[in-house]
Amino acid sequence: MCECKLLDNDTPYMIEKVFKRYPSTTTIDVLIEYAICFECAKKMRKQLSADSLANVEAYMKSKIDIDARAEFVSKNSETDKWMENCVFLGDKISECNEFSIQGQFFNDQMLLTGMPYAVSENAMDELAELISPETKDVLDDFIGKHFSGPPEVEEILKQNRFILI
Repeated sequence: MCECKLLDNDTPYMIEKVFKRYPSTTTIDVLIEYAICFECAKKMRKQLSADSLANVEAYMKSKIDIDARAEFVSKNSETDKWMENCVFLGDKISECNEFSIQGQFFNDQMLLTGMPYAVSENAMDELAELISPETKDVLDDFIGKHFSGPPEVEEILKQNRFILI
């Protein structure tokens, strides 16, 4: 949003990628990829409804055992293992037709803070159900300003499956 140079700046940022797996093939496409600095993410969060934020926070707290996640992360140095299953539902990502991964970064380094993690299509759908019409409008505006693409991608963009914001 601010168009800052994330690799040349001393600001932390997040990256989200949404993938689509095509059944009966080995093809996996990146449908959406974006980076957002923490300051812009904070500004974006301020535009979301209090109800939506509370609902998403409650969902995350009910689905993630922070202590268990911290123990898992400390025992598994290979970050690929951190993304084998959905952080919320435990779904095997290798069996999902759509999924996303999120991570936190600083300059050109990934920060290992419990992230990166993967989110299954089922969890993305559950999260999308928790947001208010007002929040959907804000997300639609964000998407309209920053993303475009073929009809398949546009359909996914309309599903409001963004987690980081």
